[in-house]
Amino acid sequence: VVCILQISCAPLAADLRSGDPDGATPLYRSHHFEELDNDVLESLFGTDSATGLSDQAFLEAFRLVRIGVYPEEADAAVLCDYSLGEELTDYLLSVAFGTGGVVQNVSMES
Repeated sequence: VVCILQISCAPLAADLRSGDPDGATPLYRSHHFEELDNDVLESLFGTDSATGLSDQAFLEAFRLVRIGVYPEEADAAVLCDYSLGEELTDYLLSVAFGTGGVVQNVSMES
């Protein structure tokens, strides 16, 4: 499981650091900083300020909640779904891997 976490977390970090504010991971971050109460943000991240939150602390708050295997889907043979907590949000960050193990995309799903 550790190997899967390392491989599937890397695309989330790359998406967050891409500089594209419309990327799935930056959108997930901004959405949840707008929607979650300050006390929830403080307990998750140790801060209730988006500017005070490091990328690393944000990524460490995610939990792998599902791995789906779809060998018949060339562009999404493996899906790894991450959440800040199913009790906090209905939104997931999903990393899709193609049949060759190459990352196809990172998306925000509900």
